[in-house]
Amino acid sequence: LNEAGVEHGVGPADELIGRGKVGRAAVGITVLTVDYGAYAIAGNVVMMCESELAPCETLIDALE
Repeated sequence: LNEAGVEHGVGPADELIGRGKVGRAAVGITVLTVDYGAYAIAGNVVMMCESELAPCETLIDALE
């Protein structure tokens, strides 16, 4: 794991998956609730996973 990804990414990622406050993104006049169930750190990338970790792991494996 890349130290920068861990140092700067874990806190915000924890907040978005519900270990902190829920993230929200405004797009035009539509407000979207961002619900992530998990995250993965691959190198210096923090990958947010919508419902579970498995699809993120599959993508990471494909990129390696």
